[in-house]
Amino acid sequence: MSEYWPVVIIVLQLIFLEGILSIDNAAVIGALVTPLPDDKRVEWPRVLQRIGEWLHPVLGNQRMAALRVGLLGAYVGRGAMLFLTSFLIHNSWIKLIGAAYLIHLAFDSLGDMTGGGGEDEEVFVL
Repeated sequence: MSEYWPVVIIVLQLIFLEGILSIDNAAVIGALVTPLPDDKRVEWPRVLQRIGEWLHPVLGNQRMAALRVGLLGAYVGRGAMLFLTSFLIHNSWIKLIGAAYLIHLAFDSLGDMTGGGGEDEEVFVL
């Protein structure tokens, strides 16, 4: 049983972080939808008016519709990022490209090795 404790702790940390991110998303989305009117229906373009009539009981008026669509977008975006992350983790060639890029960045930041700044000194450039 003691070999499972690190996994349990990691899962609890992930649950805590997801909760914090959800609170942050809700706060930002709530602040963004505050200026919208709560008593007006969503104005749909003429082409989408039938869909708008069908979605109005689900979404509600402008403020509630923006809040619901924003939260749905946040969850869908988080799921897409989890899918993309699992794809990146399971492809070693992408890891190699990322490692090569990080090495390139490291050498770029270490490019000027003179430190003196004089005009006659030779500058190390990659």
